[in-house]
Amino acid sequence: MSNIRTLKAVFILFLLNFSFSQVDNVGDQSFSFEKDGQVINIPVFSNKDIQNPGSDISRIIILIHGQNRNADDYFDAINEVASDHNILAETMILVPQFLITEDLNYWQLDNTVAFWSSTTAWQSGNRSHSTLEHPRDFEISSFAVTDSIISYCTPIMNNLQEIVVVGKSAGGQYTNRYSAGSNQDYDEIIRYVIISGSSYLYFDELRPSDFLYPINWMAPNSCNGYDDYKYGLQDLNGYMSLAGIDSIISRYHRRDVKYLIGGGDDGGTTDCRAMVQGDDRYERAILYHNHLRKYFGHQILNNHKIAVLNGIGHDTNQIFNSNCFKKAVFDLSNCSQFETIIFPEAQFSVTTTSGLYPLTSALINETLMGTYPVQQLDWNVNGELVQSDDDINFVFDLPGHYDIELISTDLIGLSDTIAYQSIVQVDTIYGDTDFDTQIALGDVDLIMRSLVGEEVLTNLQEGVGDVSRNNSVSSFDGSILLQHIGGTIETLPLISMESFYAEGTLSSLNSIIASDGEILTIPISLAEATNVYSFLIELEYDNSFLQSGTIYSSEIVEQGFTLESTIMDSGSIIIAGASAEPFSGTEILSYLYFVPTNFEEENYSINCTQFTLNESAINQEFTIVINQDLATDTELTSGKFNLGENFPNPFNSSTRITFDTPPGDYMRIYITDIKGRLVKLLFEGVSVKGTTYVDWDGTNEDGFNARSGVYFYTLQTNLINQSKKMSFVR
Repeated sequence: MSNIRTLKAVFILFLLNFSFSQVDNVGDQSFSFEKDGQVINIPVFSNKDIQNPGSDISRIIILIHGQNRNADDYFDAINEVASDHNILAETMILVPQFLITEDLNYWQLDNTVAFWSSTTAWQSGNRSHSTLEHPRDFEISSFAVTDSIISYCTPIMNNLQEIVVVGKSAGGQYTNRYSAGSNQDYDEIIRYVIISGSSYLYFDELRPSDFLYPINWMAPNSCNGYDDYKYGLQDLNGYMSLAGIDSIISRYHRRDVKYLIGGGDDGGTTDCRAMVQGDDRYERAILYHNHLRKYFGHQILNNHKIAVLNGIGHDTNQIFNSNCFKKAVFDLSNCSQFETIIFPEAQFSVTTTSGLYPLTSALINETLMGTYPVQQLDWNVNGELVQSDDDINFVFDLPGHYDIELISTDLIGLSDTIAYQSIVQVDTIYGDTDFDTQIALGDVDLIMRSLVGEEVLTNLQEGVGDVSRNNSVSSFDGSILLQHIGGTIETLPLISMESFYAEGTLSSLNSIIASDGEILTIPISLAEATNVYSFLIELEYDNSFLQSGTIYSSEIVEQGFTLESTIMDSGSIIIAGASAEPFSGTEILSYLYFVPTNFEEENYSINCTQFTLNESAINQEFTIVINQDLATDTELTSGKFNLGENFPNPFNSSTRITFDTPPGDYMRIYITDIKGRLVKLLFEGVSVKGTTYVDWDGTNEDGFNARSGVYFYTLQTNLINQSKKMSFVR
C-alpha cells in the first residue's frame, strides 16, 4: 500500500471511530446467492473474479473487517502481505462488506444488497435489516453469509487445501462467535484467526475478578446481561439457537483457532458486559484464553493458541506484517508462540537458609521460561503471600521452620509450582516471648498478663515462653526469666528443677464481717513459705453478692515480686506473681476489695480452685467465709469494731477518720493508694474503748505531699479488715 493510501486509511479510521458515517468505498464485486428464492448481494473486495476464480487456488482467506466497514483498507493490507510473499496466484482473498443504513443512504444501492441495523448486529451474526426507506424481501444472518461463501467455493475449487477465516477488532468478535456457531463440515481444512477482539463468547457465567494470576473467578452482580449472547450463552440469537448450546461448546472446542493480540492494545469498548472480561483488549484476550483452559482443560492448548505481539497496539498494518500473523494466516514465517506450548518451569534459591530472627534472606527467582516470558511470581512463605515480578527480600521475623512455594506464571497465564518444606530455619531465643530479640522485663510482663487473661499467647509464643520445659507457660517461667535477667540463671531453657521445690500455705481471716454497700477488704496471705519464686492463685466467688471487685498489690512488690491479677465478671479471681529471689516466711500477697450487696443467706464463701508454688500444685482447701453479723461468730466475742466515714470527703488539706473500738485489741489504721501500696500508717497499737479519731494531712510516710486521687483507709485487727474510699484533691 502506498504511503498516501496508508495515511488516508489511518485518517478514515480516526474519523469513523467517533461516528458511523458512510464508508468511503463499496466492494467492487458482489457475492450473489439465493435464499428462499430471493437474490442477495454482498459487496466484496477480492483479488480474484468471484464468478471465475480459477482452478489453481489452494487457499481461501475470508477476512472480516472492523466496525468501520472499511473493507477496502483491510483488503489492501492483507493483499500487500500476500504479494510480498508471492502467494497471490494460489490464494483467493475475500473481504465481504457488511453495510449499515448510513452506507445505503449514501451509495444508493439496490434492494438486493443486504444491510444491518448497526455494527453490533452484523458482528454478532444477527439478521440483516429492512426499513421503509430501504425495504428488503429477505433476512440473512451475517454468519450465514460466510457459510454461503464457503459452500459456494469449496465445490468448485479442486485444489483447495485450506480456508482461513480471519477477523480483526469487530471482525475478531465476528470470527470468535462464528467459529463457535457455524455448522460447516470442513473442520479438517478450516482455520480461524481472531485478532484484537473487544469481547469474547464465554461458555459459563464466571468472569475474572481482576487481571491477576492465578485467575480468580466470580459472577458479576452489577452488570445486567453480562452473560447474554454475544458475551455468553444466554438468550441466543436466531443463528446461534439453531446450533444449540451443546453444539456451540463442542464445535469451539475442536476447532483450530489462533489468537493475536497487541501487547500494547489498551483500547476497547467500555460497556460493562465487555469490561467484566478485562479492562482492555489485551487483558480480555489473555483472560479469555485463561477461561478456555479453565473451562475445557489444558488440552485446549493443542488447537487454541495465542500470540502476544510485543510493542504493537491496535494498528492493522503492524499486526498484518508481524511474523505471527503471517504464520497464522498463510503458514509463512516463524512464530514460536504457535509451536508446541512449553510451560514455565518454576525454580528458585534462597541466599540464607538459617540464622537468628529477624532473618533477612533473598528469594531468587530462577524460573526457566517456556513459550512465553514469566509475567508474575507468587511467593507463599508459610501462608504469607507476596506477589512480584522478580526476586524479593523476605524478613523471617519469627522463629520456626519455613516452607516456601513459588508459582511462576507466564504472559498468558500458564503456571508452574515448586515448593520446599522447611527450607529456612530461624533459630529460637527461649524466653523472648515478644520477639524483639532480647530477653527483658517485657517478656516477663507478657507471660504474667497472659496468665491472668489480659493477653493471649500464640502457640509459638507459648513454646518460646515455656523456659521450664513443662509443656505450659506458668508464673514460674516468669521467675526463670527474671533470674536470667539478673544473671543467676545463665542458660535457657532451664536444665534442672532440683533447687526449686517450694512449700507454703494460703491463709486469710477465717471469717470476715460485711455490711451492705461498705468496702470489704480481704487480704490473701502466704504463710510458712519456703523457697517461693512464683505463685498462681485462682479463686471463685458469688458475683451476685460480691460486686465492684478490685485487686491491689501488697508490700510484697517491694521485695521484688512482679504481680498481675484480674477479677472476672463471671466470679473468678486470678493472682500471679514471680520474683528473681525466693521468698520465705509469711506475707500478704494481695488485697481483695469488694462491695457486698443483698445478703440473703447467713454466710458467703470465696473458694480456692487452684494454688501453685513454683511448678508444684498445692493441694489445699482454702475458703474465706463472709458473715453478716459478728455476733453470730463465736470467734469474734471480744467486741465490735466499726470504721466510720471520713470528713470532709473529698478534702484538700486534712480529713478526719473516726472509728469505734472495744478495748485491749491490737489494731492498725493506714492509708493505701488505688494500687494497694501503703501511703501512710496513721495508727498502730492497742485499741481503747469508745469512739476515737485520727487525722490525715495528705502526706506520705516520708512527709511529702501525696498526689491528688482516690485513696483507701483501712481499720485492721487480728480478726477484721474494714476499708473505705476517699478522694484527695490538692
